[in-house]
Amino acid sequence: MKEKKINIVVTIMALAVIGLIAVQYYWITNAITIEGIRFNINVNMALEEVVKKLNKTETANIIVKKLGRTGEDVFFIEHDSLNNKSNIKWNEEKQVLTEKQNRKTMDKLNVFLDLKSSDDTNHQKERIVSISSDTIASNEGVKVIKTRIDTVIINKSLLVNEVVEELIHFRSEGSDEKEYNLNSIDSMLRNELLNKGISAKYSFKLITEEKNAQFNSAKTNSPQKIVATDHRIQINPDDIFNKARFLSVSFPSQQSYIIKSISIVLVISVILLIIIIGVFFKTIRMLILQKKITEIKNDLINNITHEFKTPISTISLACDILNEPQILQKLESVNRYSKIIRDENNRLSHLVENLLNTAAIEKGEFELKKEYLDINKIVNEVVDNYKAKFEQINGAININNINDQLYVFADRFHLTNIINNLIDNALKYSSSNPLINVETFVYNKYCAIKIKDNGIGISKQNLNKIFDTFYRVPTGNIHNVKGNGVGLSYVKKMVEAHNGTIEVSSKLNEGTTFIIKIPQGKNE
Repeated sequence: MKEKKINIVVTIMALAVIGLIAVQYYWITNAITIEGIRFNINVNMALEEVVKKLNKTETANIIVKKLGRTGEDVFFIEHDSLNNKSNIKWNEEKQVLTEKQNRKTMDKLNVFLDLKSSDDTNHQKERIVSISSDTIASNEGVKVIKTRIDTVIINKSLLVNEVVEELIHFRSEGSDEKEYNLNSIDSMLRNELLNKGISAKYSFKLITEEKNAQFNSAKTNSPQKIVATDHRIQINPDDIFNKARFLSVSFPSQQSYIIKSISIVLVISVILLIIIIGVFFKTIRMLILQKKITEIKNDLINNITHEFKTPISTISLACDILNEPQILQKLESVNRYSKIIRDENNRLSHLVENLLNTAAIEKGEFELKKEYLDINKIVNEVVDNYKAKFEQINGAININNINDQLYVFADRFHLTNIINNLIDNALKYSSSNPLINVETFVYNKYCAIKIKDNGIGISKQNLNKIFDTFYRVPTGNIHNVKGNGVGLSYVKKMVEAHNGTIEVSSKLNEGTTFIIKIPQGKNE
C-alpha cells in the first residue's frame, strides 16, 4: 500500500475514533446529568413527605394533649328492623356497649362509650343516652338519641376549634428549633430517602434567619460544616406569624453517588471504548509494519537481483569465452574459466541455501546436531580461510585466544556459519585497509567470541534493527555492498538456539563490535 493511501486511511480512522470518543463523552455526561435530575426530584419528593409528616405529628400531638386520651370520632345510628332496635356504632370500630334490661319488653336501653386512657388503670364508661320502654317506640325517643348525638358532634366541633386556636397560639408565641426532635427528623428523612431509592450519606439542618440548628446523618463518621445546601424546603408554610423555617439537606458525596448509580453502564462503555482505541492503534501499527515490510521486500528484491545477476553474468561470460576455438587449445585458460564457473555456481548455491535456511529457521524447522567442540579451533579455521583475501586488499585479521581450550556443546555447521557471517560482514562494511580483531575468552561460565572491525559503523537508529530478517541499512536502489539481509538474522537465531546471547555496539565511522556468548561445555 502506498504511503499516501496509508495516510488517508489512518486519518479517516483517527477522525472516526475521535468522533466516537466525543459521542461517548456526550452520552456519559448526559446520563450523569439525567441521573442527577432524577436524584434531585426524588430528594425533593422525600422532603415534601417529611414536612407532611412533621405537620401531622405536630397537629396530632396538640390533639392528644387537648383530649388527654385517644381521639373520639363521630358515630352514627344503625336501625335493626328485625329486632326493632337501634345500635350505635363507630366509623373506625371504636368500642360501644349496649345493655337491655328486658329483651322482650325493651323496658330500658342504655348506650355506653368505652373510654380507655393510655394506662388501663383509669378505665371508665360514659353513658351517652338512656331510653325507657315507653319512649322507645315514640318519636321523642328518637329525638332524644339524635339530640345527644348532635351534642356530641357539637362538642367535637368545639374540640376542632380549640385545636386550631391552640395551633395559632403555639405558632404565634414563636418557637425555636430545639422543639423539633432532630433524631425523629433524621429517622423520617432516612426512611423517605430509602423509599425513593436513595442511600447516599447526607447532612441536614434547620434554618431560620437568626440561627441554625445543624445535625448530621448517623451514616456520616462525624459532624461537619455544611458548606453548600443543595436541597431546601419550608417546614412551616402555613405559619404566617413567624419567620420562615427550612429543612436543608446536603449530600457531601452526591456526585460520586450519582456516578456510582450508573457505574455498570459506565464501566462497560469505558471498556468498549478502550477496546476500540486499542484496536485502532493495533491497526495503525499493522499498517506501519506492512509499509515497513513492503520497503524491506523491495530492498530485498533489488539486493537479491543484484546478487544473482553478478554470478550469472560471470558464468555466461566464461561460457562464451570457452566456446572460442583458440581458448579450447589452451588447457590453462580452460581450467581458469572452468574454476570461475564453478566458484560462481557455488556462490549461487550458497545464496539459495541461505534463503532456504532462513525460511526454515523462521518456521522453526531445523535441528541442531550438537557435539563438544573446541571453539578456538573453529575460530582459527574460519580466520585462516580469510587471510588470503585480506592480503589481497591490504587488510589484516588478527586472532587472540586468551584461553588454550574453550569447549562448547554446539552444532559444528551452524557455529562455523555464525563466525563466518560476522567476519564476512566486518569485511563488507569496512573501508580501505580493513582491520579485524577476533578474540576468544571466558566470561561467567560462557565462551565468548569478540569480533571488532574498523568499518563504517551503524547509526543508533538502525542498530536495534540489524537483527530483523531481511533488514539492511537503507541505501536505496544503489547496491554497492553485497548481502541480502539474512546474515545477522540467522546469526542471532542460531546463537539463541544454543542458549547464548549476542551483543552489538557501534558508532558511525568508528567501527562495530559483536560479542557472542555461548554456555561452556565439557569435553567428555
